[in-house]
Amino acid sequence: MLISVLVSLSFAAAPNLVKPKGITQEATVEGLTEYRLANGFKVLFVPDPSSPQVTVNLTVFVGSRHEDYGEKGMAHLFEHMLFKKTKKFADIKKTLSEMGGDANGTTSNDRTNYFEIFSANDDTVKGAIELEAERLASAIISRDQLVTEMTVVRNEFESGENRPNRVLSQRVTSAAYLWHNYGRATIGNRSDIEAVPTVRLQAFYEKYYQPDNAMLIVSGKFDEQKALQVIANTFGKIPKPKRSLPPQTYTVEPVQDGERSITVRRVGGTPLFNVQYHVPAATDPDFAPVDVLSNVLGVPPSGRLYRALVDSKKSAKAECFTSALNEAGTIECMVELTAKDAPGPAREAMLAELENVSKKPVTAAETERAKTQLLKQFELTLNSPDRIGIDISEYAALGDWRMFFIYRDRIKAVTVDDVNRVAQRYLKASNRTLGEYVPTEKPDRTEVPGLVELAPMLKAYKPAEGIAQGEVFAATPSNIEARTIRSALPNGMALALLSKKTRGEKVELAIKLGFGSPKTMMGQRATTLYLARMLQRGTKTKTREQFKDALDALNASLRIAPGAQSVTAIIEVRRPQLMAAVDLVAEALKAPAFDPKELESLRRESIAEAEAAKDEPSAVGRLVVRRLLNPYPKDHPYFAPSFDDLIAEAKEMKLDQIKALHVQLYGAQSGQVAAVGDFDTGELTAKLTAHFGSWTAPQPYERIARPYQAIAAKNLTVDLPDKANAYFGAALPMPVKDGDSDYVPLMVADYLLGGGFMAGRVTQRLREKEGLSYGAGTFLTVSPLDDSAALMGYAIYAPQNAGKIENGFKEELEKAVASGFTEAELKSALQGLKQGRSSSYADDGWVTMSLLEQAEVKRTFTYESNIDSRLEKISATQVSEALKKYVDPKSFSYVKAGDLKKIEAPR
Repeated sequence: MLISVLVSLSFAAAPNLVKPKGITQEATVEGLTEYRLANGFKVLFVPDPSSPQVTVNLTVFVGSRHEDYGEKGMAHLFEHMLFKKTKKFADIKKTLSEMGGDANGTTSNDRTNYFEIFSANDDTVKGAIELEAERLASAIISRDQLVTEMTVVRNEFESGENRPNRVLSQRVTSAAYLWHNYGRATIGNRSDIEAVPTVRLQAFYEKYYQPDNAMLIVSGKFDEQKALQVIANTFGKIPKPKRSLPPQTYTVEPVQDGERSITVRRVGGTPLFNVQYHVPAATDPDFAPVDVLSNVLGVPPSGRLYRALVDSKKSAKAECFTSALNEAGTIECMVELTAKDAPGPAREAMLAELENVSKKPVTAAETERAKTQLLKQFELTLNSPDRIGIDISEYAALGDWRMFFIYRDRIKAVTVDDVNRVAQRYLKASNRTLGEYVPTEKPDRTEVPGLVELAPMLKAYKPAEGIAQGEVFAATPSNIEARTIRSALPNGMALALLSKKTRGEKVELAIKLGFGSPKTMMGQRATTLYLARMLQRGTKTKTREQFKDALDALNASLRIAPGAQSVTAIIEVRRPQLMAAVDLVAEALKAPAFDPKELESLRRESIAEAEAAKDEPSAVGRLVVRRLLNPYPKDHPYFAPSFDDLIAEAKEMKLDQIKALHVQLYGAQSGQVAAVGDFDTGELTAKLTAHFGSWTAPQPYERIARPYQAIAAKNLTVDLPDKANAYFGAALPMPVKDGDSDYVPLMVADYLLGGGFMAGRVTQRLREKEGLSYGAGTFLTVSPLDDSAALMGYAIYAPQNAGKIENGFKEELEKAVASGFTEAELKSALQGLKQGRSSSYADDGWVTMSLLEQAEVKRTFTYESNIDSRLEKISATQVSEALKKYVDPKSFSYVKAGDLKKIEAPR
């Protein structure tokens, strides 16, 4: 399916704004309005007054497709460089951290974007627009900055080199394209990353980072008139460039003249197959049926590849996907085997399923199922302003943002004949790139269509009508609490329901069941996990495929998350389908099928996952840290199993164990339900009562405490040969609950150490100053019921930098404990923390899960208000004293995982 999907919106018609001089209003489609500046700069407004958030997204239409010889990875390197500084902003990351909310940048084949998501207010919108204008026109690019950021990007490159799936995909893509830059990974080439001259970087910036090659998207709740004026005062003052850019790259990939084959040999992982076939650009009419075909082939459990390989036990996983590109792309399929699977039968079955559609044509039912699944993604994205503000740029990168609307309608119009036609045209041996070589006497070559003229399509396109708006909701703890209705079902199940009008009538619903006791849960940890994972694999009245089809028909998203003594079902759905979705989830929780075939599939999938993770540094390092912090015996629910344990458990798991646990322990008397969104409280309560009000477990629930346990400081190394990237972890358990007086100071201390947006001391030292790590920081875990907090640290890095990473972390920790933090640091951190919390209150998913926890621990949103009040009064002295009280740097445990045998130990 498409990597990024945007949906139609229902907003009011474009307002009759007073356009500042030099700004003209262009196209308006379903509430999205484009403006054009005299210098060629494009602006797209996506207003949503019901949203408490704003997304500001600068998209520059340059990606890896535009890179020249010696510049591979330059577009991505720029994404990093533009988080450094400009003439006006001395530290962009610090500025973004103070804004709060989320910020990031991404690079693809056809575009680079920079975006911020934050609570709606005029000052922050103004600041974000000013920042993006500076990025576009006034970035400072120096050799000193390049030296530190180049090593960070190289570290990200090395991290990707540890992932067999990613490496294989890159190698196959490279073999599929002889000349076109789509064959070159966006992350770039190591030598180009390391050796790019500053003068080349500056020339690239001056060529592509210009107003006639960029678009600003503002979505959410904002004053359009004020925003337009700020844009005129910032972007409008950037001169129109004298140079001109060609509308397209002119390199066209020649017709493939036979099967291509590559082999990748590396240490670790499990056997994989990757196969790619050339297909048209996303603007071509054929791309929509290709996307549907990809879904028919590769989406489990109904996908043909899944049935042919996973159900037959020839592989553990099988999937297909397409990439929506400006120029001709590929359809890609990936198959993952377990270590014991024979590659030959899997390869033969895969190619037979992909290239023999003429013998087994796609059916109308398969086509409609795939279309339903694809269109479901449009509707789910519809309800999220931040997705809209970011994802619309993917369509703009195809040539015009209105391509989204054309593509949506093309999916609706796809027929079964279309799907079979494109399968015949593109899925054939002469158009294939695979990890093997097969000579062919008579090549059957495929001509891939060229680019499509957009103007006729855009002129003839008639936009569809949108949907209604949600209400303007004050996202504050007091208002959330005032609107929340708390009650209980007859059996004691607690409800916390917040009804409000939302865009698209979206509802977030979470159902949590608590179960077991210290006596009944001993030795049941693995069974508990497998039971939860079986719940979405069919019910007594529906097969796994039918259950998934039912969810898709409701446009509902369902995730079931296991816990040591709980299972949580998290649902996203629209109001008209809410009751049916609750029926479906209740059936999954109360009457699962426990199909033996599905257990076997899950068993193989689990083994493959564990085998693949056994030599991945980050996975291994995080596991060792978990085992350090959880020194429980093997039969305890909180025991942290090794990968070998997981494999053994998968092999030994019995269906009778799972069924018995469900009968004895599952019930709703110790459960909670939370919902936020557009629903009738009485109707939902009645539905929940009918399903769960009398459902009780034979065995009572008794929470198993997880008290603080001191652990002796350890410094552990796990050697993983032939890995370009390594993992560093640090951990210290602390006797703290989130209701303790020291919790808020410790929360702030963690933010200052490395929990903010790249502004903490650890992050600044390891990433910004020394350029050793792509990702480094700290985080604090804490419980509302047990005094079992932990302060954690992490970093990824090149193995030869192991000593520098560990020494740098220790030194920053020791400085903070010894000397504390300054009031200036605190002021900056508090600004980001407060903005981040404000954004959380506007996130319905976060509010739902908070209400769920509050129902369990007997709290209200007054708790969050108290946290906010304490943040207003906190001092640097309080933060420093709390850190010194609980943190002894010598008591930390450290873990390093990677190719470290020849690395000098840290001092």
